[in-house]
Amino acid sequence: MSPKESGNWERFYNSFFGDPYWAWHDGLDFDALHQLSPEEKEKAEELFLERVNENDTRAAVGLGELRSKKAVPRLRELLDKARGRELVDIAVALGEIEGDKSYAKYIIHVLKNDSWWYDRLWAARHLREFDSPEVVEALFEAVKDPDYLVRNHACESLLYLHGFEPEISSHKEIFKNIITPHEGEPSEEDNKKYEAAVNQLRKMFREKEPAGSYS
Repeated sequence: MSPKESGNWERFYNSFFGDPYWAWHDGLDFDALHQLSPEEKEKAEELFLERVNENDTRAAVGLGELRSKKAVPRLRELLDKARGRELVDIAVALGEIEGDKSYAKYIIHVLKNDSWWYDRLWAARHLREFDSPEVVEALFEAVKDPDYLVRNHACESLLYLHGFEPEISSHKEIFKNIITPHEGEPSEEDNKKYEAAVNQLRKMFREKEPAGSYS
């Protein structure tokens, strides 16, 4: 079957090469990618390699999903150029392909230093794919981020890494400490609540059997 005759191919192509707004809104269609035939996956890899860049990282994400060894030199080149969410996506892809946790340092850099809350959120969300003490400590620090959504995703990545369902709202005593009723710079009282949330999470992880490795 040629790629043009495949329903999975059309779904895949529309997601990874169609309107980027819908890819952002709906998420990439990984099921369609993985359901391609072996011949179609080869064609998809060729297309990804042709179109991979630092501004639209859908191709980089796809290469990571395919564990494309051919992509490593190009992705490493882009790693030195990319910033923010793009840097996160490329680092995740390289980590997936090479099985190398050290790429987490790029994502931690975004989490700690990026000025845009959405990029920090993206970093907090994807650090759960790199289980190391450095990652866990960076996520604990992000529980005190000025933006609520960053705090939320940091908490949920920590839950995931420690073997809990990644739904912070189900832990009501912690959840109420990461929510603030206003926007802008956190107050002294807000910061105390965020620190309390960190301590609550650490305690919960220590008490879990079997205990989390990095709490």
